[in-house]
Amino acid sequence: MSDSANTPAPPPAAKTPAVEIELVHEHRVPPTVDRGWRMLEVWTQNTVYGIDANMRCIEVLDPKTRKPIGEHVLIGARLVGGQHIENERVSHLSHPFPRPGTEAVFEQTSKADAIFSHTSPVTRVVLRLRHLTIDAGSPAPSWDEIAPPISPKGG
Repeated sequence: MSDSANTPAPPPAAKTPAVEIELVHEHRVPPTVDRGWRMLEVWTQNTVYGIDANMRCIEVLDPKTRKPIGEHVLIGARLVGGQHIENERVSHLSHPFPRPGTEAVFEQTSKADAIFSHTSPVTRVVLRLRHLTIDAGSPAPSWDEIAPPISPKGG
């Protein structure tokens, strides 16, 4: 089976690229503590899904404010790709990422089976390429700067 299809896939919505690439520059001094990295962003009209390198949804953001949306049901779900159902006989699938105009598909597993959830149509897909600069010549930060003390709840 060849990679070329006999039926062309629908064009991306509004001439949007299938995947945008954003170069993210980070400067750090050792020792560094790596936090969860949002490698991919899947945008819909009302939601931005932050995906890590394991294809897991690690955060859900409001696209206007870029603030997290509390405890979203898809946090922890695995992104498996995108789909566009043209009619009862023809579906278009994309893997590993959805494309603009498709619905993102997430898999959630339970003890019994897998549940697949679909988003509203995707408007953007942004692959975040990380460029990390480590400056070993700077004074090392204190542990309080690296990992601030946790204050007790209610205090």
